[in-house]
Amino acid sequence: MFEETSFEVLQEPVYRRVNGGTGLEIVPGYKQIINATTNQTLSIMSDDYEPIRDIDVIQRVLDITKTAGIDVIPVRHHITRSKDNVMGRTTYMEVELPQYTLFPGGEETQAVRLVIPNSFDGKLKLRLCIMFYRLVCGNGAMGWRSDFEFSVKHRAGALNQLTDALNLYLTDNISAATAMVRQMVDRNTTRDHVSAYLQTNTILTGERWVERVMGAWMIAGAPVNHWDIYNLFTNLITHQYGRNFGPKLTKLRQLNADVNN
Repeated sequence: MFEETSFEVLQEPVYRRVNGGTGLEIVPGYKQIINATTNQTLSIMSDDYEPIRDIDVIQRVLDITKTAGIDVIPVRHHITRSKDNVMGRTTYMEVELPQYTLFPGGEETQAVRLVIPNSFDGKLKLRLCIMFYRLVCGNGAMGWRSDFEFSVKHRAGALNQLTDALNLYLTDNISAATAMVRQMVDRNTTRDHVSAYLQTNTILTGERWVERVMGAWMIAGAPVNHWDIYNLFTNLITHQYGRNFGPKLTKLRQLNADVNN
């Protein structure tokens, strides 16, 4: 899975110029992390940093889900391009777990996906995120409790920690997340409460975004159902906020943290 898009990661010494620039010597304590496909340097890291290849991460996920009897379908391997045109400093592996689909067969069909962010510059820990995906309009929405995430630093033993996390949390968290979705579907409020919340929300802030949120709500018929309000936000985030997958995922996490409001 994702074999065609994954890349090898090389670890090379870091050199500095000496003798007036005519010679080179190794810089102790540091190493280069290199994308072997593009031959681009992804980062300069300390010697205790251990890069974890995407292909190794997804294989652990497949091993655990197979043992648990969970089917996994690949969706997309997001590989970011940085502003300086370097490919692969951060990546996101997205897979679907079809047996956990909510409300199958209708317009509210929600697929359950697992998103696995990774990085080769120390900015992202290896993390698991549960995400719901509204199939009718390509509207992404994640689970919203801190329990739904498990992150480990890129150090020796990180893959084993990931295996433990999958064994301990994956199925329980999906069950908890789907239960919360069903609760939101059954809850309604008033138009006044929704209007006040949308105008003071802390997710899509600023006058321009508040106008978009209020406009989307009115176009949708001013719904008062909690799940409809949640999906109003996720629709805007998925389709209009940011250009890359990472910023969208961060904004969805902020939304999820605010769900109790």
